[in-house]
Amino acid sequence: MDSTRITAAELEQTISFGLDLDRATMLMKLPRKVKDALQTPDCILKFDVTIDMDDGSRKHYPAWRVQHSNMLGVYKGGIRYHHEVHELEVRRLAYLMALKTSVCGAPAGGAKGGVCVNPKELSEAELKRLSLEFGRLLAPHIGPEIDVPAGDVGTPGKVMNWLLEGGKLPPATITSKPVADGGDPFREAATGYGTALAARNYFDKRGKTVEGKTTIIQGYGNVGSFCGEYLDSWGSKIVGVTNSRLGIYNKDGFASDLLKQFKAEGVPRTAEEAAKYGEVTTPDDILVMPCDILAPCALFDVIHADNADKIFAEVLVEGANGPCDPMGDAILGNNRCTVVAGIVANAGGVACSMYEWEANLANKTFTHDESKDRLTKQLTNSFDRVWDFKKTTHCSFRVAANCVAIERLVEAMKEKGRI
Repeated sequence: MDSTRITAAELEQTISFGLDLDRATMLMKLPRKVKDALQTPDCILKFDVTIDMDDGSRKHYPAWRVQHSNMLGVYKGGIRYHHEVHELEVRRLAYLMALKTSVCGAPAGGAKGGVCVNPKELSEAELKRLSLEFGRLLAPHIGPEIDVPAGDVGTPGKVMNWLLEGGKLPPATITSKPVADGGDPFREAATGYGTALAARNYFDKRGKTVEGKTTIIQGYGNVGSFCGEYLDSWGSKIVGVTNSRLGIYNKDGFASDLLKQFKAEGVPRTAEEAAKYGEVTTPDDILVMPCDILAPCALFDVIHADNADKIFAEVLVEGANGPCDPMGDAILGNNRCTVVAGIVANAGGVACSMYEWEANLANKTFTHDESKDRLTKQLTNSFDRVWDFKKTTHCSFRVAANCVAIERLVEAMKEKGRI
């Protein structure tokens, strides 16, 4: 992919985030200079990651690290390896991370990084060389008191270790490490758990319970499977799951043991195998199947003008970043479907990453249950603040979440003389 080319879909995603900011700043009556300051990144770093391939050739991979805001603490955000990574996407995600850390009360700002590479096409040795070199290039710009990256799409714990090794950096520089190397024991589950918790908190606010509610999860990977695991344990009936190829819908729900199998082995990738467990459908079509809770946990803009009016879930929790485009979001609102925005619903990962950072700095550790209990309180408090703002102003949950995040950022910017 040409990493400098902006497609129509990418432009639409940028407009989407711009509209969210417009709605929030209008409601808060903030001047244009404040809006401009909020959406302008502090720094955009560009790299050419060049490595020797196994066949003796040399390849160049474009990479970026966008440091959007450090008003509330160190720059914080993941690094992804994906063949469609481009500068605009990294900038957009860095801005979202600044909002996410703000709304969840994390002592951090917002950043994001990425390398335009398909890690599945690299050998293990090539992946290591790429990560070591990128770590070396990043080293002057990151550190425990400056910028603390984390894992993301295509960057598991071993990649985090290679980045540290390549940059000769201390452990507190990077989070999402393996537990044996200073990682938090609840970090792997944190994002999916937070998405499930957002659904539970929604029903709590409505005087109801998730028990007996039906759930569809689009994208049964790390985030989706942990979301499903916790909702299932709280009594929700998981009736739909997908991978990138197909979906399976079963109105009677999947047994807990089968959900564990899907988590360990993946959702079946052939229609013949998938048909053993329910009705075979597509990842897109499953979004309009009957359910109470819809959790898109995979891609951008899967809910749009062509399908939103066919969705009748009571609540949609965004396990992914930006799964609803502006038209889809508006239609869902008109149909009385509450959309719990991703900056609240999937904030569990960055919140738990900060526990890892804190523990590394203090040379201590947290247990699985300590981090889980702490995360539950932090995310519930965040949800409560947004819900109260929503009730007071009669706006959508998304606008309320943006306003709560922006309010904290603006206060910090004023204190530090940035506006």
